[in-house]
Amino acid sequence: MKFRDAEKKLMSMYKDRYRSLDYEKTYHHDGHIKTQCTIYIANLEGQYHSGFIKGNTWEEAFAALDKKLNPQNHIEEIPNE
Repeated sequence: MKFRDAEKKLMSMYKDRYRSLDYEKTYHHDGHIKTQCTIYIANLEGQYHSGFIKGNTWEEAFAALDKKLNPQNHIEEIPNE
């Protein structure tokens, strides 16, 4: 997903709320490149400054947002011991 696609998706989800997107790309001395995509939504779940959601890609960030808002859809199975 490109930045513009993330903008459109966030706009369609939270049209009437303060929101922002941030993309950070870090270059390490060994040639490794790290990216971080951050979605911010003001007053997410009624909590001030609780809406910072991050992922290495926009897809990961939106999946993390969905997991936060709909935890019942993301039940993790516990392996048998």
